[in-house]
Amino acid sequence: MKNYSNSIEVYLEIGETEYKCEVEYDYYPGDPGRYTGPWEDCYPATEPELAVTSVKTVGHGPNSVGFDVSCLLDNDSFLDQVETAVYEELEKEAEAYDALQEDYDESRMFGGVDW
Repeated sequence: MKNYSNSIEVYLEIGETEYKCEVEYDYYPGDPGRYTGPWEDCYPATEPELAVTSVKTVGHGPNSVGFDVSCLLDNDSFLDQVETAVYEELEKEAEAYDALQEDYDESRMFGGVDW
């Protein structure tokens, strides 16, 4: 399966302050595996993987500068916080997409007529 590289904005706590951050990541959606058919074509499932590649704070205002805080990814608790925030944001985006898709499908089913 294909790897996806992307970035997303999330809020992260650094020290005792919360910052808006841009997180760049690589995502591999996993593979369900194959368990039927000839044994030579079968292989086990693999789990999805998220690899955070960089974290930068987002500046506030026209002349403000963001800072690269990727060095903090070596800290396990910070990495866990980043991964959790990314997964939560991706889940929100997936739910919003599903709702849009459902509305679209419904409008096509009824020819765009509101009953």
